[in-house]
Order: sequence, then C-alpha cells, then structure tokens
Amino acid sequence: LWAVLLGCLDDALMVVSAGGGFTRDPFRTAGMDKEAAQELKRTLAGGFNSDHACLLKAVTGYVDATNQQAFCDKWKVTQATMRQIQDQQNRLFTELQDLNKTESFANRNRGNFGLLVAVLCAGIFPNVARRRGSSDFYEAQGGKVEARPHGSSAYVPNKPDEWVFFQELSQMESTYKLKLVSPVDHLSLLLLGGEGPATIEQGGKDGKGKGGKGKGTGAFQGPVKSFNDLKGWGFITLDGRDIFVHIRDCNGGRPVPGDWVTFDMAEDAVRGTGQMKATNVSGCSGYADDGKGWGKACGKGGYGPAWDKGGWGGDSWGGGKDAWGAGPYGKGCAGGWGGDFGCGKGGFGGCKGGKGGFNGGGMKGGCGCNGGMKGAW
Repeated sequence: LWAVLLGCLDDALMVVSAGGGFTRDPFRTAGMDKEAAQELKRTLAGGFNSDHACLLKAVTGYVDATNQQAFCDKWKVTQATMRQIQDQQNRLFTELQDLNKTESFANRNRGNFGLLVAVLCAGIFPNVARRRGSSDFYEAQGGKVEARPHGSSAYVPNKPDEWVFFQELSQMESTYKLKLVSPVDHLSLLLLGGEGPATIEQGGKDGKGKGGKGKGTGAFQGPVKSFNDLKGWGFITLDGRDIFVHIRDCNGGRPVPGDWVTFDMAEDAVRGTGQMKATNVSGCSGYADDGKGWGKACGKGGYGPAWDKGGWGGDSWGGGKDAWGAGPYGKGCAGGWGGDFGCGKGGFGGCKGGKGGFNGGGMKGGCGCNGGMKGAW
C-alpha cells in the first residue's frame, strides 16, 4: 500500500521478491575472498550503502541487459534465481489488483531510492537497529540484542548512531548478525515506522523534575532500580537489563529508586568495551544541590572535591572552612570535624588545639586541655 501511495511499486516488488525469502540468495560468491565479494556488491549498488540497493540494481540490471548471461557472469548472480525473482514479482503484482492501481500512478516515482527506503522500512518494521556510537555493534529488538552486519553485506557502518532496518537477524552461538541491511533517516522512521503516538518533550531546568514519566529527549525510558548516594552511582532497568548511571550524567538531578527517567546510552569508557551507561538523564526527583554536594544535610560543601569544591560538609559536619583535613575530602583543616570537635582550632574537647590535622604537621594541643602531644597524629 505504501509503495502504491508513494509511487515506487515496481521497485518495491523487485526488492521484496529478491530478498523476502521467496527464492535463494541470487549471489554466488562462495570461494571468493570476503573483501572482494563485498566490494563487488558495493560496486553493483552504485554508490548506495545498502543491501537493498544492491538487490534492486541486480534485478533491474538483469531485466534490462541485452545479454543476461553475461550480466550474471559479471556480477556473480545465478540466472535461474533471477528468473524466479521475476516470476515472483509478477505474482505479487497480480495479487495487488484489489488496490485498483494504475501503472502510471503506482510507479510515478520509480527510481527514487529515498522513497523506496521509507516504503521498505515501513514494511519490515520493527526490524530496526541503531548503531552504538561509532562501534561496529548495533542494538536491535529494543536494545535486547547486540548484532553486527553480516560479513557478506554490501552495507558497511558509516555514521555514528545510525539507524538501519534489516531483513533477518541470525544467530550463531552467542553472535548475532544482521542480513540485508540499509540505513534509514530519522524522518522516515518516525513517520512510517510502526504505530502509536510519538511524544517529544523538553526537559525541566537543569534536568530537575518531580517524578512523573521522565522529561527530556532521550531515546530510552525506564525506572531507577537503585542509587547509592555515597558512591554517586546506581542502575536503571531497561528491558530486563541493568544500565549503569552516574550522578554526573543526570543534569543536576539525583536519581531516586522508583523514578521513571528518560536517557540516552553510550559506551562506558571507564568500565570497558561493551559496557553501556546512561547519559543525558532527566526526570530525577532528587536534587544534587547545584553541584556543590548532595543536599543540605551535609552542609554547604557536600562530598568534597570528588564531586565539587567543598569537603565533607563545610557547615554541618565541621564548623570550619573546609573540614576533614587536607586529604582528598577537603582543602585543609581550618575548622575540623565540628568546630570544637576535631583537628581545628578547638581540639577534641573544646580546648585549645593546634591548626595541624590528620595530614598536616601534627597537633600542638592534642586531646587534653592545653596539654597533649606535639608529635601525635
């Protein structure tokens, strides 16, 4: 129906007849070097990075050839299979008589490969996959399966995060392969790819929101399964998988278990190849205190330089300027653990300790009133 409406019926029937499983693969490249066989198909595709373009060129070239056997010998296709494809095309055309089509209307855009791709995507949907960044892996079946284009494919990965549609997903042991692959633009996929409403929402300020069905423009959605406030990371559930999420990728929000969030995915360079993490996360119901910490309970400083400028609570956990000494959680110890409780000016018991600290130059005052140990700690 889409082929008739968009005026590329004959082209669509050729591709469907050749790649729809009605006949064997017309190419006979057995014994050829893998790279040579792929280059042969890419040359036949005529500049299109597409297996479907390769099939279309094979069928139209065979039909138009004055010497069909010579054409088959040049492009390594089987003449008997090409005849079967022609017969199947005629049968399909006959079966479509109920559409009350006219030849001129149904083929008014013949040769427009962009329209043909849109029509084929609509018919093959939901067999679509998205390339993971610039890697060779594609995420199919809603992200549940990782696959690569088949080695015999005329299509080769081109653009990062590219969407493709495919005819078949095959499996050999733990490896999945995509067969008959072509790239599809976002607009064609949006307009013709499946049914149901499509909603695009703009996220709230700095990614902060209160519950709800996550706001933002991410490609994925799911509930927050867990989040560790001390470590700053947790997991989002997506189609039965646990997707790693870090506070730095939450646009100023803090995930709370049960939040329904929207997010993108990217390969996690820290955890290694093949490991995915959530990015551009929005819809979090918690707040990260504008990057200075995790909340008011820990004072103005927050969790220290690991997250931002302060120490372990510039006010609440230590009345001084930074708290927790000159180590990794603060700039120095002018105040200590709690005004009069720590390594700062007050000492352990409200007495006159020194300005040293755990990693500073020792304590002149120490633990007792005016006494103590000069070289301790």
